[in-house]
Amino acid sequence: MSDYEVITIDKWARLQLDEYNGTFKIVEGWENRDGEFKPSFCKREFGGKDNRTEKNVPVSVKIGDRETAIETLCNLLYQLTGEQYRAQTDEPTRQDDDIPF
Repeated sequence: MSDYEVITIDKWARLQLDEYNGTFKIVEGWENRDGEFKPSFCKREFGGKDNRTEKNVPVSVKIGDRETAIETLCNLLYQLTGEQYRAQTDEPTRQDDDIPF
C-alpha cells in the first residue's frame, strides 16, 4: 500500500501514512501474521438522493498536500503538548547574512 513506516498504537491498531497524487492521508489498520499492514474498511455511501450506492473504503483521514499535512500534524502536536513545532527544512538558516563578503 505505502512505503511509509507502520506505526503501532496498541496490540491491534496500526496507522500508516499514505500518499496519492500529492495528497496525504492517515490510514488505520492492522498487521497480519506476516507483518504486512492491512487497512481496516468501513461502509460509505456515495451518490445523490436517488442513486445512492454503498462501498467499502479504507478507514482514513485526509490531511492534504505535503505542506498542509505538515501544518496539520504540527498543530496536533501543539494541542497534545502545548509546544510549538515547525517542520525542519533542508535549507540551512543563515544568521550571518549581513557579513559583507
